[in-house]
Amino acid sequence: MPPYITVQLVIGIQDISHTVYGIIAKCICVCVTTAAKFVLYIVCRRIHTPSMQALALDHRNDIISNTVAVACGIIGIELLD
Repeated sequence: MPPYITVQLVIGIQDISHTVYGIIAKCICVCVTTAAKFVLYIVCRRIHTPSMQALALDHRNDIISNTVAVACGIIGIELLD
């Protein structure tokens, strides 16, 4: 991201949420979150207590929903452009 866009974003002059930079930033955030949830899923699955198994299922569901959301977003961008 060019420095002038970053400065304008910080001081609130420019809204980049619907630009290419904004879309890429959102995708990166969702992908990092999904990767973290995957790591947490693996850790929780190794601990055999009911609460950790419930957390593992929750993390698995988050991974699935985040993956579907990113896929639908990509399909939507391709269809609208």
